[in-house]
Amino acid sequence: MLLGCMGFMMATFYLVHWPDDDIQQITWEIINSTTSIFGALLMFQGCNRVVNYYFLDHVSTWHQLSVNMLHMML
Repeated sequence: MLLGCMGFMMATFYLVHWPDDDIQQITWEIINSTTSIFGALLMFQGCNRVVNYYFLDHVSTWHQLSVNMLHMML
């Protein structure tokens, strides 16, 4: 796994410093998209845990269902 991570970082470094500007731009766009998805996932999981902790621990099943549906729509 360590070798795979090192290989991935080497490939990323190699592509960021590629002589062609189009390859560099696409590489930075992919890095930007990946970072954005990771950040959005962390924010969603954090909000989901807060909702579960404060709103769903001591309520009935129907209230849990309605809060989960509202959370899904947001």
